[in-house]
Amino acid sequence: MTLYEGLYFGIALSGLGVFCWIIHIMGQALTSCPDTGRAARAGSLVIMTGFAAIGFGVVALIAAFLPRLTLDGAANLYVTPGLAAVALGIGRTMAADQLRQVVSAAADRIAAAKAQRGG
Repeated sequence: MTLYEGLYFGIALSGLGVFCWIIHIMGQALTSCPDTGRAARAGSLVIMTGFAAIGFGVVALIAAFLPRLTLDGAANLYVTPGLAAVALGIGRTMAADQLRQVVSAAADRIAAAKAQRGG
């Protein structure tokens, strides 16, 4: 592994870790609700682990094409972390939307159950 590949992995995997942490923090913020807190906690853990697995795959795929992008290794160090950041950012946005859907579905089920009981 060259110096540039090592730097790329360091930068990209750090970004992946930060995005996973952000997803975890979003889930933790939603757990304070007594009705949907359990769904938010479980949903954020499942979504975060799925994001980490897919994100690592994206980082590895970009690294596989790293030697073929340009002839200059230093230029790769500018292009590839940016590409990884864009891909991981899009994935984080989709993860946040999925977490919103999980919590919304849990709230809808609870509201329906309360309406059925008459309370």
